[in-house]
Amino acid sequence: MQDHQLHVRLPVTAGAVIRLLATEPTSWLRRFLRLALVPVLDAPCGYDVPGWYRLGKPNDRGLESEASFVWWPHAGDKVFESFRGALTVKLAERQTVLELGGVSEGGTPSLNEQVLQSALELVGAALLASQSPDG
Repeated sequence: MQDHQLHVRLPVTAGAVIRLLATEPTSWLRRFLRLALVPVLDAPCGYDVPGWYRLGKPNDRGLESEASFVWWPHAGDKVFESFRGALTVKLAERQTVLELGGVSEGGTPSLNEQVLQSALELVGAALLASQSPDG
């Protein structure tokens, strides 16, 4: 088991992040999770990895909002078999912090961290793109 506490700081409103996390169906997340796995896969067709995940509805906790997140990537033994945790949205100094915290089982610790950080950064980049005047 490996504990993870990762975050990205985004110059977007917390409401925009919470609305994205609340979007149903949650199929929007699948592409980001697949892209996060590409660097650790042996096969060049990593985007076809049939991973499973569950993203809960965000619940308001005062100045924070949290959505449960469970991910089973089914991507071989290099990366975790499962991740159980939450995505948390927090306000901090005119920015929104999106945190990913939880526990992974199996895999290589450094690759687990890389995949989870990449997934978080990809979601952050999508949020930034959606806030741009051209997006």
